[in-house]
Amino acid sequence: MKTRLTPPEWFVLFLRDKKYPNEDKGSLNRAEFLALNNWKPRKDEEKEFNQLMSQWQNILFAEIGAKMAFYGLEWQCFKARDWLMYFSYKDQEFGLLKNYVENHINSSTFDPLDILLRNSWIEFDHLTYLLTFELMDLGLRKDLWICDRNVMLVENYLRDQETVADILIVNGGLTEVAKEKIAEAIVNKMHCGAYPDYRFFLYWYDFIMFPTIEIGRRFVKRHNVYCLPTEQEKKEHKCASSKILEEFTLKRAIVDHVQKYNINLKEQFQDIAKELLDEGLLETLPLFWGNSNQIKGDKGEHTNYSGQKLYDEWKRYKGLAEAELQYLVSGGSLEVGYLDKRKYCSFAKEENKVVSAKSLYELKSDYGLVRDFKQQMSDLQFLGPMISLWDKKSYGSNRLILSQSTETIKKSAEILGADFSDKIEEIKGYIDELDKLAKKVDDQADSLVDCYVANGWNNTATRKFSIRIKLSSLKDLQL
Repeated sequence: MKTRLTPPEWFVLFLRDKKYPNEDKGSLNRAEFLALNNWKPRKDEEKEFNQLMSQWQNILFAEIGAKMAFYGLEWQCFKARDWLMYFSYKDQEFGLLKNYVENHINSSTFDPLDILLRNSWIEFDHLTYLLTFELMDLGLRKDLWICDRNVMLVENYLRDQETVADILIVNGGLTEVAKEKIAEAIVNKMHCGAYPDYRFFLYWYDFIMFPTIEIGRRFVKRHNVYCLPTEQEKKEHKCASSKILEEFTLKRAIVDHVQKYNINLKEQFQDIAKELLDEGLLETLPLFWGNSNQIKGDKGEHTNYSGQKLYDEWKRYKGLAEAELQYLVSGGSLEVGYLDKRKYCSFAKEENKVVSAKSLYELKSDYGLVRDFKQQMSDLQFLGPMISLWDKKSYGSNRLILSQSTETIKKSAEILGADFSDKIEEIKGYIDELDKLAKKVDDQADSLVDCYVANGWNNTATRKFSIRIKLSSLKDLQL
């Protein structure tokens, strides 16, 4: 062992002793221990030594800063989530929430409505959908309402009609290729698969008027899956309808089966959907494209227009709505931004084009949807102080400390010639944990808004345009 070490050689021993103080892997022999503890830099080595020590201190400060940021952000997430959860699930009439805001939150320093507007957005596609209905004639609107009573609130029915029409047009009718594409579209509506954190998801959404739960029933029958509710499930869902209990039980049984036997559920479901199409599924659905007949509603009434006419007129008015919104965006009257949801939702689009709630609220227009939106936001403004509990701006700036910490450690480690990948991975773990917590807070904030909006819905008043809003996700919109 050398008795005279250079500053870099001394730091190798120093870092090894600091990194593994209680492990055999890093223990020093006596010669190394003496060399480490008796060593001092010479005059001509002080500058190099100080530079190396500075890098070591950078690593220590970065590690401490990351831990402090993590614990602070974790507390911020827990606090916001707990408050939002309480008022979402415990206050169905929202009297407690209003009382709390009035008596415990000082809103004299901010405008609750402004907070709500700055933190909210509306999906561009949904705004287009609502404007399409406002532009169309009353007869077409009534016909579409006959086809689906919720058509003016939710765009799933018409979106599915467009999906099938596009497939049939491109493939020249109901060919085998078209059937494969439609089967895939039906199963995509069910979103069967797993999130990045391996939580399984499966939904029983209708496709046009076809209840996709039929595919689940066939899967259970095909694979002889035991599918009866347990006593615990009956107890937990005793207030739910038999339909909801069946949906839950079926999902649980299928998820358990596919995870146990490592089955590709999407492929299996697509095979069943194709089987149903071969049996004439589309003949039982009220398709628009290529249909020269009137559509019969669930109350027995018939539309005035044929299915094909409904499709053509819907597409025409949708084009007018898209052009009008694009004009408003180009003229600066509406502000748009983009949100990337793929990190949390594997079946989401690459990015969602959204309109800022603030710009829609301030839009000078006679459109009914704008008037309705202003009224809705006015009714919701008391939620502003509650949403301010979830300080996303502070969250975002402090979360940046974690990313910067990893970069600091990387650069200092390179200069020291040492491996600190364990510290970097630890901080990355902090980031992943915080992102999951923040997602839960976002979901809870959305739930609070949705609960309040849904509480005042009147589904029979189809003349009313209901604008569903959600809160901005992790990053602030760049508008």
